[in-house]
Amino acid sequence: MVNYRPPAMEIAKPSELLSSVESYMDILTLVESHCQIDTTRIFNEVLLQQSQPLDSAGNETITSLYTHWFLEVLVKRITMGTIVYSPIRRSFVSIHQQDLTLPFDPEEYASFNELRALVELIKP
Repeated sequence: MVNYRPPAMEIAKPSELLSSVESYMDILTLVESHCQIDTTRIFNEVLLQQSQPLDSAGNETITSLYTHWFLEVLVKRITMGTIVYSPIRRSFVSIHQQDLTLPFDPEEYASFNELRALVELIKP
């Protein structure tokens, strides 16, 4: 669901992942109405596990993948000065330089709405 591709440094936008998770929750809530399954407890346990660095199988979690991506891609470019925060846009924006092109638009991943979606996904 995260669609993380390390070589290309691509990852799904947090709002897209949150929308997918909410869709799964809606479907399982519908199943719960026909079966005696506590989907709320299941989702709470799964999302709590995803707030840790590794899941029970030793795989990277949502938190781990997004932390790695934000540190390696976004924060690195912020410290290089190619991305800055714009209070007017309430987002990080790229400073266009002729010899530098970013593989992504920072506003797509670091806007207020995207960061809020990320917090919603990884909060314990």
